[in-house]
Amino acid sequence: MRTSILTILISVLAIHVTCHAQVTPSKFNLDFENVLNGKPQGWYATASPGYSVSLDSVNVQSGKYSVVVEFTGESGDFQPISLSLPNNYDGKQITLSGYIKTENVTDGYAGLWLLIDPQIAFDNMANRGVTGTTDWTKCEITLRMNPSKTQQIVVGGLLVG
Repeated sequence: MRTSILTILISVLAIHVTCHAQVTPSKFNLDFENVLNGKPQGWYATASPGYSVSLDSVNVQSGKYSVVVEFTGESGDFQPISLSLPNNYDGKQITLSGYIKTENVTDGYAGLWLLIDPQIAFDNMANRGVTGTTDWTKCEITLRMNPSKTQQIVVGGLLVG
């Protein structure tokens, strides 16, 4: 069985809302340093068949932890991890930056994802995801914002395939 592993480090992840707000990693546990019951506090991972999600204290880009999403089954579509930001922000655009490390990602990709709801903007790096076996790679997503219509902003990472 071939195993695909996505190690996401959002410990240096910064969400920058152009001109109006800088969200620091520690404020919303974007660096995974706040742990509760063995999981990064505030983060959500659906229980997708064929995948596991865990903290890693060995493979880190900086800080104490990264999050590992691992394909463990014979079939599966994708496994996201996500964090809903508790606020809306004024600004013209929002940028999500993070680091991804992969191992044996051959039938799909690893990526960050950013969603502005309801149906304002979405990007999951589908056309530029990280594949193969890579060392820590910086990735970014920038989306245009519409603060007057935004109800929720969600950030995360995912392993597809």
